[in-house]
Amino acid sequence: MPQITAKTIWFMPIWRLLSRWVTNIFYTRFEVTGNNQLPTDRGVIICINHVNALVDPVVVQASNKTFIRPLARSGLWKKLWLRHLLNWIGAVPIYRRNDHPDGDTSGNAGSFNKVYELLDQNQAIMIFPEGQSHSDPHLHEIKTGAARMALGARARNERAPVILPVGLNFSDKGKFRSDLLVNYGDPISLEMPAGTSELLAVRKLTKRIQQALAEVTLNAKSWEDVELAGRLEEFFAFRQGKYHQRGLAQKFRSLKYLLETRETLAEYDDSRVRSLISQLKAFEKLCQTCGIKDYHLGVQYRPILILLFFMRSLWLFIVIFPVMLWGLVNGVIPYKLTSWVAGKVASGRDQFDTAKMIFGMGLFALFWGIQTWLVHRYFGTWWSLAYFASLIVSAMVLLKNQGEFKRFKDSLRVFVLFLRKRDLRQYLIEKRRAIELEIAQLVRIARRLPDNKNKKVEA
Repeated sequence: MPQITAKTIWFMPIWRLLSRWVTNIFYTRFEVTGNNQLPTDRGVIICINHVNALVDPVVVQASNKTFIRPLARSGLWKKLWLRHLLNWIGAVPIYRRNDHPDGDTSGNAGSFNKVYELLDQNQAIMIFPEGQSHSDPHLHEIKTGAARMALGARARNERAPVILPVGLNFSDKGKFRSDLLVNYGDPISLEMPAGTSELLAVRKLTKRIQQALAEVTLNAKSWEDVELAGRLEEFFAFRQGKYHQRGLAQKFRSLKYLLETRETLAEYDDSRVRSLISQLKAFEKLCQTCGIKDYHLGVQYRPILILLFFMRSLWLFIVIFPVMLWGLVNGVIPYKLTSWVAGKVASGRDQFDTAKMIFGMGLFALFWGIQTWLVHRYFGTWWSLAYFASLIVSAMVLLKNQGEFKRFKDSLRVFVLFLRKRDLRQYLIEKRRAIELEIAQLVRIARRLPDNKNKKVEA
């Protein structure tokens, strides 16, 4: 039976810590929902949508305290720098026809046997049943490998592993400090009717996995539909006064409902839906021209609020700004260089985050290491330690407050604009209210339609 190697044992806690650390740095909000604590008395197969290349296994590991061994395409072992990492984390190679000139996949027999034995040891593995990373807003047709592994493990080990679907939902792939929701679904049943053939069982289970993954992902037809649903979701959130309190899981449920409602209403009254889209775009264009965001329309300019805004501005400029400036001075070169290199290396949208993570860690470590060494050489050990600590602290403050000054500038400009044009704010509020009423009417219609019966939107 395959035992965990000594390298894997000592690297396991490092890998979990590194995954969590990188994920929290790269994403502003990192939220995990569902039962993400894996059982320890059963083998577990985690099935994940594959939309962000090598970032996907990192964020899945960051979402769970259990050590999870990934299944990865065999071609990755050809890259020297990646081969060692894959071996350290105990990855299992999967051989695909298009990875080898002769289409040889005979190595999968050994890989499947290893998976069966790992599951028999109550270990957790992760697999990406779509087979290849992509940037489409919907699931690709999944392969049968996950189903064959689960059924094979049940037959060989005489006990079924747990199959969990996990949806990775990135708010803006390729953008540093965007949002990420890791959505754990319910276990997938392996039970089959008596007399079901092996081939039919694989097909049925593959279909169940496809359906389960569709439940934990947005799975939209187009990015245009996703963008529309996002704009409508913000309208609902502002209307309910929950914009700042909503979590990513709540937003996901709202977006998924709106995508389903959009499809249902398109069949019922597509012209009315298109009219709503036109009104929404016209309103957004008007706000964009004025430099006004939705949250500006909800602000009540009372004296106490103006005083608090003034006090917060003093805090930002006197305390936070100097620290941010120090972090910016010491980090702007490796940051810009990381973005430039990632743009040259990444071959598609699903590769940007991977390139930025890899080159970012390397370049920041290189630049900060050289800078700290220079301080040590010319000023001594204590100054170098203080300097390195200042790099970490200022970088954290910069990451946490990077949008504060833009929001301050925008809020001040809009406040002056509303003072000069007192009717503008009320006009925009009335325009938005008219769109909200139209959205509400369409939602009520959608609830009465058969496809959306018993569903409701969460804002």
